[in-house]
Amino acid sequence: MTTEPPVDAVSDAFAVLSDETRLDVIRVLGDAGGTGSFDALPFSELRDRVGVDDSGRFSYHLDRLVGRFVERTDRGYRLRVPGIQVYQAIQAGVYADHEDVGPLETDVPCPEACGADCVCRYEDFRFRLECAGCEAFRVRYPVDPHAFGDDLPADLLRAADRRLKRDTFSMELGFCPYCAGPVDIEYRGQRRRLREPTEAGNPVASRRTCRRCHWFIDFRTSVVALIKPAVAGEFAAAGVDTFAVPQWSDAYEWEETVLSEDPLRVELTMTVEGVTRVVTFDGELDVLAVRDPDEAGSGR
Repeated sequence: MTTEPPVDAVSDAFAVLSDETRLDVIRVLGDAGGTGSFDALPFSELRDRVGVDDSGRFSYHLDRLVGRFVERTDRGYRLRVPGIQVYQAIQAGVYADHEDVGPLETDVPCPEACGADCVCRYEDFRFRLECAGCEAFRVRYPVDPHAFGDDLPADLLRAADRRLKRDTFSMELGFCPYCAGPVDIEYRGQRRRLREPTEAGNPVASRRTCRRCHWFIDFRTSVVALIKPAVAGEFAAAGVDTFAVPQWSDAYEWEETVLSEDPLRVELTMTVEGVTRVVTFDGELDVLAVRDPDEAGSGR
């Protein structure tokens, strides 16, 4: 059973972090970490690295962090898990200003097949992939500003693909990647419908929503199929890593067919790097069967 943290406790935690010296302590302790560990620093060394001459003043700020964000050990001071999470947020750049990027030309085709290619951009902490011709959206999703480098648009496309796969896989497991809350599934057939199954251009979808922080991701069969273990395993046996193929890659082609509406059954014929498999999903986009279309009676 989970409960909401008391407002006073949350407010106090943010108040502790409002001081620049305390944030510097967290940053220095995080930077001191080695491979696979967060090292402890003695008081004097930590003070020197933070750059505070007054020992009493530094001790005051450090004491405010101890217990919640920092722990005192025999070897010195080191970050506790909440402190590590603050350090990670600092390193991700989510609380710093960032420059907009793009629009950048790509070779990703328009999702509505208008004949134009897509452009990608980074605005307001979000990756956006949209058609340069008809402006149809292909993808729009948050990405941390430090997640990509200067090799554009390749780095931005790669970072967005990895973040989407990570979050999709986590939500698919019923675990919010941001607050660790439980995830509810909403799919066609319930009161709030996302999309109706039709022919081309309007694929069957479901939505995973975090019950605690309300983060959500809309799942299309063509996207979720790339990270489903049952599907990925079939392709891996044929030498194809579906996790390495972006959903918008020209190495990935798919065709969707609604087999029945009650119960909902969807068949996705997907070809990744020349290997084809036919996947059958139910209304929650759970995999019912995977088969090789060239082998009669194959599947599971």
